[in-house]
Amino acid sequence: MVRNNVQLNVTEYLDNVYGVQFGVQHPVTGTTVWGTYCPLDDALWSDFHAQAIANAVCSQITGVLPYALLASIGSTRSYSFLPPPDVRRDMPAVLSRLDCGIVAGGVPANISLCSAEASEPLPMPPTLACIQYGDWTNKLISCQPKLFWLAPRLGSVRLVGGANSSYGRLEVINQETLDRGWGTVCAPGFDQEHAQAVCRDLGLPWTQAAVLPASAVPQAPPSQLIALDDIYCRQHWWPTADVHPPLSFARDCMRIWQGSLLRTCGYDADVGVACSGEVIMPLPPSPPSPVYGGYGGPPPPVYGPYGGYGGPPAYGIYAQS
Repeated sequence: MVRNNVQLNVTEYLDNVYGVQFGVQHPVTGTTVWGTYCPLDDALWSDFHAQAIANAVCSQITGVLPYALLASIGSTRSYSFLPPPDVRRDMPAVLSRLDCGIVAGGVPANISLCSAEASEPLPMPPTLACIQYGDWTNKLISCQPKLFWLAPRLGSVRLVGGANSSYGRLEVINQETLDRGWGTVCAPGFDQEHAQAVCRDLGLPWTQAAVLPASAVPQAPPSQLIALDDIYCRQHWWPTADVHPPLSFARDCMRIWQGSLLRTCGYDADVGVACSGEVIMPLPPSPPSPVYGGYGGPPPPVYGPYGGYGGPPAYGIYAQS
């Protein structure tokens, strides 16, 4: 059942990190007005409602990653990949209500299944409360295969550089250094429990997860950020039941010394993870081919059909004695 005609304008600022604008049809002109979502009802400011909207966005734009990690960014902070703070601050509101937590059976397949109300007037200048408490111009989404009820400490995790998606160099987006994008992990204390947590976060097999030496995966370029150089993980209690969920690397782990620029390791200690327990090690480089001719060596021998060097002997009246 379609409940609204709200449109999405999704920008992928970093790999699997999205910003969202909403489009609403103007009742008089019929044109689409683009802007942000700024709820007027205090009950809709909750993390639950924001998470439900983000899940619906991920379900719509990916089809296969229906859950979202939400990251709030500072409304006055500049980021190289985002519009300037004053542009984000002045973004008009086009929605005063967007409730995606009312759909039975799980995550809505798209935003059109959510309950929505357009702002009045349309567009509406952003209110002070909306700016202070973080409207959707100051939220980023990373789409995932599993649900995170609690706000993650990291923005997202991925494995890169392997021959397949089940292993590679571990990279994360650290909310502390969000403006620098994806970074490596070189934490000396990273062990199998952490590797299993990474694989669970990615929806991959995790029971046989293993930590790989840095030599097993391609080294990151020198210009890339080291996002985590020493880690601390703290598990949380599940909010709806008296149980202890498995460790999540994205949700539960962080850099120990937040704000410090000191590094305890470098790229030669980058963490690699194998989720299946099987790793296709990179082949050693092939030896260089020999160089012939005028570029550094003698020409190869040329054999004719009669076995002589250079071609068959010359017979007949044109042969030289």
